[in-house]
Amino acid sequence: MMMQRDMGRRRFLQLGSGIGLSAVVGTGLVACGGDSGSDDAGSATGGPGGNGQTPDGGGRVVLPTYQRFDGIEPDLPGDEHGVPDAYFSYPRPANPSTDGPPGSGGVVRAMFGITTTVPPAMGRNAHWQGLNERLGVELQLNMMPMSDYPTTFQSSIAGGDLPDLVQVAPTTPRLPDMLEATFTDLTEYLSGDAVLEYPNLANLHPYAWEHCIYNNGIYAVPMLNLRAPNNMHVRQDIVDAKALNGDPADAEEFFELCQGLTDDRANTYALAQPTAILNNFITRMFEAPVGWSADGGAFVNAWETEEFKAALEYTARLWEAGIFHPDSFAGANHSQLFRSGGVAMMAEGGLHYRSVLADEVPGLDLTFMAPPLADGGGYAPVVHGTGVYRLTAIKQGLDEDRTRELLRILNWLAAPFGTEEYLYLNFGVEDEHHTWDDNQGVPDPTDKLGTERTPVDLVVRPPVPVFDPAYPQVAERFYHHQKQVVPNGISNPTAGLYSETEDRSGQAFNAPVSDAINEIIQGRRPITDWDQVIDTWRNSGGDDARGEYEVAFEERVNS
Repeated sequence: MMMQRDMGRRRFLQLGSGIGLSAVVGTGLVACGGDSGSDDAGSATGGPGGNGQTPDGGGRVVLPTYQRFDGIEPDLPGDEHGVPDAYFSYPRPANPSTDGPPGSGGVVRAMFGITTTVPPAMGRNAHWQGLNERLGVELQLNMMPMSDYPTTFQSSIAGGDLPDLVQVAPTTPRLPDMLEATFTDLTEYLSGDAVLEYPNLANLHPYAWEHCIYNNGIYAVPMLNLRAPNNMHVRQDIVDAKALNGDPADAEEFFELCQGLTDDRANTYALAQPTAILNNFITRMFEAPVGWSADGGAFVNAWETEEFKAALEYTARLWEAGIFHPDSFAGANHSQLFRSGGVAMMAEGGLHYRSVLADEVPGLDLTFMAPPLADGGGYAPVVHGTGVYRLTAIKQGLDEDRTRELLRILNWLAAPFGTEEYLYLNFGVEDEHHTWDDNQGVPDPTDKLGTERTPVDLVVRPPVPVFDPAYPQVAERFYHHQKQVVPNGISNPTAGLYSETEDRSGQAFNAPVSDAINEIIQGRRPITDWDQVIDTWRNSGGDDARGEYEVAFEERVNS
């Protein structure tokens, strides 16, 4: 039985985007561009030309100097590669990481999408008012559901009426040109040691900054996410009840585990989400590239490889054996099935496990599984994501003093776990938004925090910690899982590069491949059709995208 603490567990976990807990990434196709990070942590360029310039006129944009925050000693330390720090208590008293309010008393406007309910307006929100006092400005925040944000963003760009701070999705069409035309080039403020004026921004990982560089400049500040964006969640209680091996050594042992977890007469299955399992777990077992490979500068899409074809055939074999829930392609809710025991494993992103724990399912014991190499011999390299959920850019046309003020505000909002600022941002005022649990050494949120908390971590976010005092055993398991898989990860080499073909028509020429994958998994098309599917993809735009990526990659390498 999983150990639990006696604090208000459900209330703590249901805060969602609080305490850095909204770091969640979807399960997108690994064979396409998207949420994948580069392994180069020294310097980076991006955009069509990739010829980044340093403030002194050198060749590449120099990434902001990384200066890890060392004011709080984690219980389980992370590292600069993206393994998160883990904590079992919160420092008391918490010390500030900044020197007083960063603002000059005026108004700061920001626009961003959020993943929780929109909080009460400033006049009825003590948490928002307290944030204004601590920042030394009046925050005027245009917050909306994330699903509504793209439309508002595009209309604001078109109309030219932008607030000071604007949330930008990394998948925004024609991102490099849009950033250069609309937002401030922050290179002189943030490149190299210049960022040290904003130490909490310097604490953001270098791999995240890579995705803020386009057209020779740093155009945004990153909102951090976990580096390993997708994890296989396992109902260990079900595995144990069936006396199965929950740590398979190869593809055949994984298949046997799935068979043991499946009982169609009881309507229980090992898995749902066939394409997500293929793209985030099985392709890892068979060592397919993440999106593309770029050996010697020659780009090969994962879909073109024998490794991906073998992974697809293996997934079809799982389907034929009845391993997947029969409604997997008919909208079955895999997360609810996981909670109910309808499936025993699921692939999910970020800190999704928190929402599972919040439901307090009796007897549920949650753990995580690293993918084994298909032929055995160890664990397979996982997908390295970008480590970025969203970007925040500063509108053009502001003078240097105003730009620096906004950067100081972002620096305050990026205060890391354990600081006084982080405590207020995520837990508010003691005896109003939280009480203090002296036995466990943690703030215990009140209902008022859940109602009022202003989710400015969706403007900028420090490195995501593992902090789950209600379920320390699961938190420790997640930390050790991250420590196991993050160092053994590979990235999409197109990260930070730009293909106009992919941007303009990628959805159209990639969609038939995705459709074919679903049909082959379900046995509606033979695997022998795959080569023709890929030939059509190449002729429909895949080869053009490849050529553009290769040119951008060469320019980046030679700059």
